[in-house]
Amino acid sequence: MTRGVSKTLPTRLGARHRNGILWTTDKRCKITREVTADLFELSQDLGGWDSLSVQQRILSTYLNSTPLSSRLGYGEIIGIGDGLWAWYGTDLREANRMLAETDAVPSPRKAEIYKQMLSLLLAERRPSYYLLVDRQALEALTDRHLHLLSAAGIIDPALRETALKAAIREMLPETVWQRCYVHFLRNALDYVPRRVDDDCLQELRWLYDRRDLAEARRDLAAWLSKWSGKYPKLTGWVEENIDETLTFYRLPRQHHKHLKSTNMLERLNEEIKRRTHVVRIFPNGESCLRLVRALAVETHENWLEQHRYLNMDDLREHKKEALRRAA
Repeated sequence: MTRGVSKTLPTRLGARHRNGILWTTDKRCKITREVTADLFELSQDLGGWDSLSVQQRILSTYLNSTPLSSRLGYGEIIGIGDGLWAWYGTDLREANRMLAETDAVPSPRKAEIYKQMLSLLLAERRPSYYLLVDRQALEALTDRHLHLLSAAGIIDPALRETALKAAIREMLPETVWQRCYVHFLRNALDYVPRRVDDDCLQELRWLYDRRDLAEARRDLAAWLSKWSGKYPKLTGWVEENIDETLTFYRLPRQHHKHLKSTNMLERLNEEIKRRTHVVRIFPNGESCLRLVRALAVETHENWLEQHRYLNMDDLREHKKEALRRAA
């Protein structure tokens, strides 16, 4: 820092007192004048009262000097830019270009780079452990912070969802994404005026009761044609995002009712919350996990045997029929 910033407040008080600057006899007035003078001098050292540029420079210096462990072939890795290249193979220029995009729906690559940078910032706590020993722990920590940042309004929920979907595809490449249609219909309310035609949303709701995907797409095309003139913002948003909610049509028709929404998962979460609330205090984290695991196994057996929510025989027959059609 520059002149005056390194001096402590008591040192300045003593110097000003010796120079006769503190001429008043009121101690409170003396301190008020001195603090005001010090704040003014500090602001001048930082480039004025608006110190945003200085804060950005300090943050940039920190990011460029963060130690991120070391790797064979790279040596010691210092800074986010080197970390992106060494640990993820991402060029810093590409990262800057992608993160500068302002599209309403973030691209998968932008979400992936954002998550990479966030993981490196979190890995700074224990870089050798997170980057060399347990990458899964870093992955889980990053996912939790994506939810926290979205809940705090720091990042857009669309960026969070895109980043999480990219992580799922990386870990489980054969999986597909099914978005809850109930939450999708609730999100649709953000794109219509308060006095929206009830038939518009009701007809959109009916798309999820069709027999197969082809029938649903025909009705979707008719719905878009009917309402695009009156609600262009809604129809544009639906056209871009509805495919995520139609994945359940790939499954047997008997499974549609249970897998087009998250009702089964929400019921399981409620049961876990209820059972853990009864215990209230666990001696350690492992005891809590044992209870949750036992409850998950019990629920799984009930789904397969008692209530038969998901009959796997239907899925096997569905796959055989798909193979016969492909042949």
